[in-house]
Amino acid sequence: MFSDDESFNVFVIFLVVIFGVFGGMILLNFLTTPQTGDIAGHSVTMPGIAWIGLPAFAIIVLILYVKNRM
Repeated sequence: MFSDDESFNVFVIFLVVIFGVFGGMILLNFLTTPQTGDIAGHSVTMPGIAWIGLPAFAIIVLILYVKNRM
């Protein structure tokens, strides 16, 4: 049905799909569950999306501020 090269390619594609699905599940779990961190000595619990989104928002605001000051 498959030659040796095609079988290996199919196997590699299956591995990539499996790792992609598990990686996506881990990322989705991180983004949706509460994560506890430490900000300025205070314990803060936020969903994972906020731990990524807040610093990204702050960086964008700082870039726009600097751009407008130039």
